[in-house]
Amino acid sequence: MANCEVCEKRFTVTPYSRAGPNGGLLCPKCSKEAAKDEDANKKKKKRPNAIPGGSRSRRGVHSRILDGTYQTGAKPLMTLCIETLAKNIDLADDLGDLPPPLIDRISRLLSKRRLLDGRTLDLFLQPDAEDLKVYDAARLSSDDYIRIFQRLSQLKTLKLRNAIQFRDNVMSYLISRHITLNSIYLHGANLLTEDCWNGFLKAKGQDLKTLQVYFTDRHFSDNVVKSLNENCPSLARLKICHNQQVSDEGIKHIAHLENLEHLSLRLVKRTSTDAYVEVIKSIGSHLRTFSIQEVEDVDDRLLDALHDNCTSLTKLRITASQVVTDAGFVRLFKDWKNKPLNFIDLEQCRHVDAKNPRENAHQVGLCSDGFQAIMNHSGKALRHLNVHACRHISREAFEEAFSIDKEYPELLNLEISFCEEVTDLIVGCIFRSCPNLKKLNVFGCMKVKHVRVPRGKILVGLPNAMGMVIEGKDD
Repeated sequence: MANCEVCEKRFTVTPYSRAGPNGGLLCPKCSKEAAKDEDANKKKKKRPNAIPGGSRSRRGVHSRILDGTYQTGAKPLMTLCIETLAKNIDLADDLGDLPPPLIDRISRLLSKRRLLDGRTLDLFLQPDAEDLKVYDAARLSSDDYIRIFQRLSQLKTLKLRNAIQFRDNVMSYLISRHITLNSIYLHGANLLTEDCWNGFLKAKGQDLKTLQVYFTDRHFSDNVVKSLNENCPSLARLKICHNQQVSDEGIKHIAHLENLEHLSLRLVKRTSTDAYVEVIKSIGSHLRTFSIQEVEDVDDRLLDALHDNCTSLTKLRITASQVVTDAGFVRLFKDWKNKPLNFIDLEQCRHVDAKNPRENAHQVGLCSDGFQAIMNHSGKALRHLNVHACRHISREAFEEAFSIDKEYPELLNLEISFCEEVTDLIVGCIFRSCPNLKKLNVFGCMKVKHVRVPRGKILVGLPNAMGMVIEGKDD
């Protein structure tokens, strides 16, 4: 037994009794009070940026790298000012006369932090504004959307992501207003009915040049795509992503859009090669970008049609095809009259066999010869190359493409994850042959273990004690 040093109360001493400030012992009640004071002092001493996910923590840095928002070196003063504004957005009454690029960056940061609601939306509703881009509209109501069209009478470009409450009444109000939209981007507006879409295209389609719709479920159908041909003669860019209703019939209607220059499709229904070939034969001569994703059944006939009809492409994306062959890619890029491409994405164009995944007797997918044909044709102009999971590209093909006499000055991003033949030597050759490379992804490349990353470069996907992201510090 002992007396508490603080309150002098008699208590039973145990191995867990705390020592007092003057060398005595504390009772259980005084021990709890002392523990609370110690915790409070620790929180005061702890740096604000040391919390998990903070801007300077390892977790925060890796998160920004994977988001694509990380940059090496110190942040520019403008970025710091924008971040300060976002932290104190409740105190802002007006954005003033900031240029559109800065307003766009503020909108992006507010959306990322889920701070864009009906009140903060008013900051972007300037009467003379022609562009409005909201990157997270999940907290906006139908009345907020109507308020946009009430205030922005000169609106030309509209971009709304997570526009869940963009319903028929909002679209009807837009149709009734004297607003001439040149570009509309709707993401998640799956409550708009087919009749409302047709009414909008009939009323506003004459001046529409860009139409991008994402996650529209079943209401954006083949009939809506057909109405594009009838009502949108000036349409130059079309993107339909994660759609459950458009089929081969709708794709064939796209072939009649004579002014179309940019086409991107990612459909849920299985589509055939014939529909895409018809599009390429009809409008391929003036297409600048062509992107189709998750097309398991597309075969070499599409690659041959691209070779024969396309001469102005700068971007090509064909993903997840399980039928195209390496010989088809060789025929596409060999002696192709098209100028070198800036963007190539052939992710998961590979042979799929659950029993023998590494056996590929018929050279299905992108393999060694096709990869070399790509680098010979477009290597000098490439800025982005994605051969994710094209596991049949050999070690010799990589070493030949990135040999000591080859240089690709424009290449900024390279994705070679799950290419099993990639080694430390190949990664070193890539850094040497691509002097301006910013980021290299090597997820699943188990033969990459110890690589010296040059200063200013980022290697992502290498498991090690410091995390999966390595920022180069070596000269």
